[in-house]
Amino acid sequence: RARDRAADALRAAARQRLLPRLGLRPDAVAGAVVAAAAQRSGQDPQWVAHILYGRPPETDPELVALAGALDDIERQVAQS
Repeated sequence: RARDRAADALRAAARQRLLPRLGLRPDAVAGAVVAAAAQRSGQDPQWVAHILYGRPPETDPELVALAGALDDIERQVAQS
């Protein structure tokens, strides 16, 4: 589905941008990315894991919310 592909692309791009800011290598495992992003953003690790690696959104509004949440994490990490 197009929504799944869009969510995958948004998540992959956000992770690519986050890795250098978090001091992680491109081959970092999901757990390390989540832990570092949660610590730097001040967000709950379970929420960060869901946003960065969770199930695809089921509706267009959920996709929009995912994009906003990814932006929030990136902004919070950049400001930390």
